[in-house]
Amino acid sequence: SPRLQELELALQRAVAAVEQAAVRICDSHHFAYDVAFVTFCDRRHAEFACHLQYSDEPSVYVVSSAPDPSDVNFQSFSHSPANFPKGHALIGRLLVACVFFFFLPLVIGISSVLSVDSLATVVPKLRVWAEKNESQAAAWNGVLGTSALSVVMDLVPWILYEVFQRFYRLRSGAKLQ
Repeated sequence: SPRLQELELALQRAVAAVEQAAVRICDSHHFAYDVAFVTFCDRRHAEFACHLQYSDEPSVYVVSSAPDPSDVNFQSFSHSPANFPKGHALIGRLLVACVFFFFLPLVIGISSVLSVDSLATVVPKLRVWAEKNESQAAAWNGVLGTSALSVVMDLVPWILYEVFQRFYRLRSGAKLQ
């Protein structure tokens, strides 16, 4: 039956074309994302869907409530795990550890270096000035170290923000907090 063979050949071509299209879609970051938002008509159905298990392996599908639409970081959706450079999260963790390990020595160093006594070893005329103006030297010791500490304290959240933005895939600003 030539008609049956012709149909079987057409079926094989169609199956091969579907498989090629599936591979092309899965390999492309333009079509396939590892995150989705689903909207429900009422809260009861949304809560029900959150508690369902969609696979035998619990880590395959992680279901949670969506963040506030104004808080969604849509740019992070274009970064699939395959496109994310290997070791990116490790570098991020190392940078966060560096912030924590170097923060206290930096604060102590700034406080000790900016005192009048330590600066007088570098600039001898400063000691003469401090002896003549004791109240201003005390103000210097109190204000300059505190101001430098405030600047360092203000930089820590910004540094952490930059590390998390560059080295992690954060879906919303709430996760960044």
